Amino acid sequence: MNNIWYVVKKELDKIFKFPKMILITILLPGLMVFCIYTLMGSVINEGLETTGNVYVVNAPIEFFNGVGDIKFEDGLNLLQKESLTDEEAKELLENNKGCVVLIFHDKVDSIYELDKPNKISLYRNSANTISATTYSLVYVRLVILDNTIKVFNEDIINYFPEDISLGGGDIATEADFSKMLISMMFPLFIMIGIFAGALNIGADAIAGDKERGTLAKLLMTPMNRNNIIIGKVISTSIIASCTAISMFVGIITSIDKIFGSSGMLDAISYNFVDYIQILALALVLALFAGSFLLVPSVLAKNTKEASLMALPLYLVAIIVPVVGMNLSVDATPLYTYMIPIYNISMALKGVLTSTLAMDQFIVTIVSTLACVVLVTLVLIRLFKNERLLFAK
Repeated sequence: MNNIWYVVKKELDKIFKFPKMILITILLPGLMVFCIYTLMGSVINEGLETTGNVYVVNAPIEFFNGVGDIKFEDGLNLLQKESLTDEEAKELLENNKGCVVLIFHDKVDSIYELDKPNKISLYRNSANTISATTYSLVYVRLVILDNTIKVFNEDIINYFPEDISLGGGDIATEADFSKMLISMMFPLFIMIGIFAGALNIGADAIAGDKERGTLAKLLMTPMNRNNIIIGKVISTSIIASCTAISMFVGIITSIDKIFGSSGMLDAISYNFVDYIQILALALVLALFAGSFLLVPSVLAKNTKEASLMALPLYLVAIIVPVVGMNLSVDATPLYTYMIPIYNISMALKGVLTSTLAMDQFIVTIVSTLACVVLVTLVLIRLFKNERLLFAK
């Protein structure tokens, strides 16, 4: 029994006698989960609260002000139009993809003036997150008006046609749905592949040399330390870039395997520029992952510790694309494309849904490369610290 407790104590001492290991293995995971889920909650709630414009024609006063004690506080931005044909409504929706168009064909000032069902046309783009969210809020208002009318006048069975809920006013095409599905999956796959590859290589690049005792020999050579760390960054980035190219080829060759049997592939069309943008974003992400994951390798004493320290960044790279599934590229402010990892995720989504603007693409590439340069300068500074490199 004593021997068992000796082994237990020996293993526990590896953690509890070193504050850094306590932080990495016990405190950091809980803190990381709290921060990530807090961020996810705020981003998702912000996405759900974001609504587009609602262009309304001939709406009764109750649609704006509410019915009786029921007041609408859904934050819809209602814009009144004098008149719109169905074709004009679809064209308006095409030019403003995050909006909804609602047309009351029989004009009445109040729902209490109705003596027959009112024909209604409600148009949205369900492949657009904002338009879909806005549509659901508009639909709630219509249901409330419908229920009110049924109480007021039993002869009016439906205030609006039942087929309004069956998607008759949805302008989203099969290609839009196909691209939306692709944009939800592939950014996540790219993130996982690139960061998983860079994590193993980055953890071993410097911490592995410490563990094997080869770092001291390398530093004794006449080679400049700046050259050593830059060489480590370049080599790690090259390997991560190879992973990125492999992921890119995998995406190109797997699209038909996923969607071919459903017939959705015929509706998807990407051009040469789209593929170049996807490849450029993947390569830039590889550079970022390869350089950033060297930081824990410099700080850690061995590869195991380096892997534990790099784990939070890896989890962030997985969670960010999941959060981005609920966000619309159209409504994402330009400055957010300067946030590392998030910008690549949203830019990939934008390319795959054919909604990425050129300024968003340029800001993403430039800001990520700037982060790579900044991280490299930090690595150079850390690599010159003898006490940090050879800490016991």
